[in-house]
Amino acid sequence: MSLDHVLIIKGRFIKSGYDFVIANVYAPCDVGGHNSLWERLSALIQNDFTSVWCVCGDFNVIRSDSERKSRVSGSRSEEF
Repeated sequence: MSLDHVLIIKGRFIKSGYDFVIANVYAPCDVGGHNSLWERLSALIQNDFTSVWCVCGDFNVIRSDSERKSRVSGSRSEEF
């Protein structure tokens, strides 16, 4: 299944019979897009409680200013 910013693959382990889902996320940079993505993804996970989920990818989240790799100075970007 392909959604905006998420590619979802569902399968079943042959030996154990467990269903699994891998969700590969490439989150948008804007807050509104983040919220919309997580609302949709959360709803999918909550509606499929029989599968084991693995959510991975690029979440485009910065926890603190020290994690930033670049900054804007004037009109050009400077790398640290």
